[in-house]
Amino acid sequence: TEFVDVAIRDGESIIKLASFGNRLLQFKEHTLYVIATAGGEEYLEGTFHHRGVSHPNAVTVLPEGVFWVNEFGAFIFSGEGAPTNLIDNKIDNNDWATFITTNAITGYYPREKKLMVVGNAGTLLDDTASTEIYYFNLLTASWNEQKDTLTETDTDRQVITNFVNYVDKQDDMHTIFMCNGNSG
Repeated sequence: TEFVDVAIRDGESIIKLASFGNRLLQFKEHTLYVIATAGGEEYLEGTFHHRGVSHPNAVTVLPEGVFWVNEFGAFIFSGEGAPTNLIDNKIDNNDWATFITTNAITGYYPREKKLMVVGNAGTLLDDTASTEIYYFNLLTASWNEQKDTLTETDTDRQVITNFVNYVDKQDDMHTIFMCNGNSG
């Protein structure tokens, strides 16, 4: 019986909803809306232009916050204030915009506290000059660029699934994904 109308009829579709703490993040194509949901009240807390996503798997929820990517950057929302752009002063904006596509996906490797970004999950190019994946280390606040780690040399293009975290019978955390039917 309760609902919150947020920017209805703005011409943008809702791509993903994510929650963190007492906040609901509504990702549209170009805009992020942060809705506070504490104490039985719901209200629009913030509107962030150029923070939307094109793909639902471009958003990952982790213990530290919500992480997502688009052509303008790699962002983390920790529950308070505005999202932080993790590429600022670390990755060239033009290089990032070239890397990210509308099919970008993210993941989280909790064992090493690393965020993962694949720029195009639909066609990983087998090309030594192209970056396949970026890793952001939450402990060191640094980026690593990886090439030739996800593709096989016997095919031109591959697709990758979303990243999945699971706990095995020994309580060990694993992060898995598939590339053209091969698990990683």
